[in-house]
Amino acid sequence: MPKKYDRVTTGTRRVVEYMTGTSPAYNGLFKKLKVDGRNKTNGNKLITIEAKPKGTIVKIDYQTEVSDAKIKQIWESLSAKYGLIEGPIKGPKYTSVWIGTEEAQRNKKEIRFEKTNPTGKGVIPTDIQEKGATVVLTHALKSKGAKFKSDADIRNDKKTWEELSTVFKGWEHRIDGWLWTYYQQNKNFFDAYSSGTWAPFEFGSQDFVQFFKDHMDHLNRDFKNPDGTEPAGKYETWNPADIWAVKKGRMSKIKDEIRKAIPDPSHLLELNNLLIEYMENNELVGISLKKVNYPREAQIHLYNVSTSPILKKLKEFSKIEQYDMSDISFEPDNILALNSVTTYIRLGPNNKFSISITRSGNNISFTAQIKRTPDAQGGQTPINQVVKLLKSSDFKKNHNDYPKDADTFMSKQNETKYKKMYNLVSKHVKDKKNVLGFNDWQEEVEFLYGKDDRDAKATLMQLSFWYAALDKHLNDPEFWTDMLYYGMKITSKGEFAPHAKIS
Repeated sequence: MPKKYDRVTTGTRRVVEYMTGTSPAYNGLFKKLKVDGRNKTNGNKLITIEAKPKGTIVKIDYQTEVSDAKIKQIWESLSAKYGLIEGPIKGPKYTSVWIGTEEAQRNKKEIRFEKTNPTGKGVIPTDIQEKGATVVLTHALKSKGAKFKSDADIRNDKKTWEELSTVFKGWEHRIDGWLWTYYQQNKNFFDAYSSGTWAPFEFGSQDFVQFFKDHMDHLNRDFKNPDGTEPAGKYETWNPADIWAVKKGRMSKIKDEIRKAIPDPSHLLELNNLLIEYMENNELVGISLKKVNYPREAQIHLYNVSTSPILKKLKEFSKIEQYDMSDISFEPDNILALNSVTTYIRLGPNNKFSISITRSGNNISFTAQIKRTPDAQGGQTPINQVVKLLKSSDFKKNHNDYPKDADTFMSKQNETKYKKMYNLVSKHVKDKKNVLGFNDWQEEVEFLYGKDDRDAKATLMQLSFWYAALDKHLNDPEFWTDMLYYGMKITSKGEFAPHAKIS
């Protein structure tokens, strides 16, 4: 007697429920095979499903941690329950198995298995990540912030999921990796702010990010000169906010008020003080969003609001941590050992913060990082701010100010110059065993010019920075903490925008 198989039905619901156990009728195939957990490294689900309820295709994306043997067990179990029509069939990016029975061809289902590696290449564009956040926050507004009690609630809300799928078009298999982050952002924002206050979140040409970008050329950083001699620069060098919360019915009026308050030219300090007033009244809040890996709980902090007695009283207020030199350590090792062109400054107990200094194009960049959120960088310290903080002519920010080739580098004048720098910096390496002597180092840099002159120049730029910083600021903790906080766009000096950060 031929085996009797279960019907797969005209939609995908029954097959999905069998695998996930979302129906009381099933315990869940994924749970049985122990693939329903999360990757311990990046927190994303080991295996995810995308399927249209009335469709015929079930897409199963799985992380590299899930073995091919487990995938085989999945399709064999599906075949044992529903019947196997054809497969497995190897496609260009995925493997397909057709389940069902010959007697019910019209109800057959294609199960597509595709391996993904969320920690590898192919980072989701930032605008997709941020727009996804506005989708979830806006849907939560409609339910007074109480809509999502877990990351699963976001996936299970039909309208939210449909909009997220549209935002992540082409990256659908990566949505699950962001649901925990979106849930944490939602939870923290509505814990801190009343859900009834805010208008739907905007993203794009009408939002406040674009509004401020359009007005940056009105602003300057020179607070002593009323006409301004130093442009404020790009939006990102002033303000880390990715999205803005705006009070209902106030968007147009606030924009008009800001336009009047910042005639050309104006100071960043003037605008920052105005933004603090809006934050005090819960009318406008810039929000910096960082990815939060499961199972870590996010926190919300207010920065650059120390001039406001009102905001300082809130539990979310975060004052700048002050360190002395015992909390600061240096790692210029790589440029003296020529292992790489990246060096580090470590700050705080247990290296709570760090600044990585590395090549960026032809020049070098200074990037603040936070230990508790290693996947989310704090931001770059504007190079002009580094020059101002250093107060030294030994460091030049442009690669054209360094030896153009090996012959120029090996001149007597440059030998004397860089030997002096080398001897000082080498006293502060973390592991002296790996550091070359100056003559060997000089010879290796000469070879590096032949291999990649950009790396050679970046090495000399780094050496020059370290020399200037250690020569002028060895015992000055304020210099090193300013380097850090300028990267995180946090300071008590009024140069960066007040904002809320969820991370």
